[in-house]
Amino acid sequence: MEGKARTEQLLMTDWEFALVKRDPVRAGEGMKEAEERPDIPEGLVFRKIDLPHDWAADMPLNRDMEGGRSQGFHDRWGIGWYRKKITLQEKRVDRCYTLVFGGVYENCTIWVNGRLAGSRRYGYSTFRLEVSAYLETGENELIVKVDNTIFPADRWYSGCGIYRSVKLVETQVRHLDLWNVTVHTQFQDGKAIVKVDAGLQACVRGTLRCLGTEADCEMKAGKAETVEENVLRAENEEGRLTFEVEKPCRWSAEHPNLYSLTLELVEDGRVSDQICCRIGLREVEMIPNRGLFVNGEAVKLKGVCLHQECGSLGIAVRPEIWRERLSLLKEMGCNAIRPAHHTFSEEFMDLCDEMGFYVYEECFDKWKGGLYGRYFDRNWKQDARQEQAVRDSLGSGKRGGESGAGIHAFPSANAL
Repeated sequence: MEGKARTEQLLMTDWEFALVKRDPVRAGEGMKEAEERPDIPEGLVFRKIDLPHDWAADMPLNRDMEGGRSQGFHDRWGIGWYRKKITLQEKRVDRCYTLVFGGVYENCTIWVNGRLAGSRRYGYSTFRLEVSAYLETGENELIVKVDNTIFPADRWYSGCGIYRSVKLVETQVRHLDLWNVTVHTQFQDGKAIVKVDAGLQACVRGTLRCLGTEADCEMKAGKAETVEENVLRAENEEGRLTFEVEKPCRWSAEHPNLYSLTLELVEDGRVSDQICCRIGLREVEMIPNRGLFVNGEAVKLKGVCLHQECGSLGIAVRPEIWRERLSLLKEMGCNAIRPAHHTFSEEFMDLCDEMGFYVYEECFDKWKGGLYGRYFDRNWKQDARQEQAVRDSLGSGKRGGESGAGIHAFPSANAL
């Protein structure tokens, strides 16, 4: 670990899982606070699994189960227990350790070495837990309790379990945060002025490199330029950078050109942290009585509503499966996706940017009228603020902010 700005360890393999079947209880009756210690039933038998995991997809069909129609009659009700060993070669006091969960459905509680690290109720949010205080040098135990006993579930197939990616991120205590980075682009006289706020008042270096293949790109305009010459560079002591792109490769659904943005935190003359992502440069206008224009051209959205389950896989869907599905939609002439009816994974949104889809994204299905009603009063600010931060920042690259690739928007906020 020493000498590295940051490390990210995917925690997708070598998990253990056990399910305790329970009858469902009505919302309100079964809502409990997170326990300080994991109350794993004695004698519970675990089996080996890998992530992503949806235990409902593996359950037998039960035509008499409560709420069966929306859940495909998969006998889902119960509490799932997950556990995994994590080994640290050295736990350092000058480092920050964060667990990142892409999505857990739902009502999950997380313990590290038997100590409560945090919890999350909403099943579609990406969330992070700072676990530096709980980790130790050597072997550590991660336990996740997933409670799917609250009725009703969603009005569509929701699945159950840790169904998205999990990773452990190690950084310096003072570090860059992708969720706090913002990018704004203005077009002037054919140029793109790209302004980046790193979200940290510190010395930050940045590089911007075109990944597109368009012939009209300045970086690929028939010149025998080297890779080094294709890179724009900037540095600022306050963490605010400006790049001037002479002939930008603009993003659209037909030509999904992307740029690689790298930011480095510089302290005492050395790089102490680095983050990278892809962004798109495009100009979007909504003109009254004329419609949507992208890069000065009229665009008709030819889209579909798409749920996050994939047939027999349930919601445990790997990125390569989404790539195949999106490729088929692209062949049909589709250029827009409405992910129904909640936030989708970072990997899915990145694929939409890469493959050329406009995205109309939803944060929740309903405020109080649907499943989210049982969480609204207590959790809406946390969930909405976090999801907006992810989508409007560079964390996923480009969601909602002016430099977004696709037009990613919340219907309740900056809708199309």
